[in-house]
Amino acid sequence: MFETTEIFNQLRRVKASVVIAASLSFAAAVPPAIASDILVGRAVLPPTTFAQGPTSGQQLGSAPINGQAVPFVNKQPVQGFSAVADNGDGSFMVMAERLPVNH
Repeated sequence: MFETTEIFNQLRRVKASVVIAASLSFAAAVPPAIASDILVGRAVLPPTTFAQGPTSGQQLGSAPINGQAVPFVNKQPVQGFSAVADNGDGSFMVMAERLPVNH
């Protein structure tokens, strides 16, 4: 019984050593952050931000939602976004969040 327990403990130590070595080698392989990877600002849109577009929210009923009357006539709610890239021409490209999923 003692030999089996000792072998089991040795295997656990070997496994732990392999995991630690793999973790350290992975950490060494990841390049350090560069200066351009710094958060330089934060923008927050009010929840009542809309863009021009076709009327939306017709299926939400007629009672206000969070104080907003529905439907949203000739406008679309602006969803959240995670990143903004300046196109250099006064326009921006954004990465949208919470995109609708069609089932």
